[in-house]
Amino acid sequence: MTMIVVNKDYAIGSDPLQWIIYRRLKPTEKNPDGGWQAKYYFTTIERAIKELYQIILRSSDCESFAELVALAKATEEMLLTTFSPDLNFELDDGKIIPITGVKNV
Repeated sequence: MTMIVVNKDYAIGSDPLQWIIYRRLKPTEKNPDGGWQAKYYFTTIERAIKELYQIILRSSDCESFAELVALAKATEEMLLTTFSPDLNFELDDGKIIPITGVKNV
């Protein structure tokens, strides 16, 4: 099983058939490290990343639109830093855009 820890709360992993978003469990007396629980399943890594972006935004405790926009930008940067070099994609307003050549600046 492959697992990439994305942040303190989420990881993306896989098995031979699917990609999985994991959520960190809270530590307990029996399991002081908390561990991970599989929460969502996808057929493609791109779909898993896109959904993780949405989950992080929807589960935030932002109290204003400005905070949500800042979180969206930070989350996008974090996901791009974690996955883009290997998958060759970028996020545009939460949409995964494949990078197929040189971008116009």
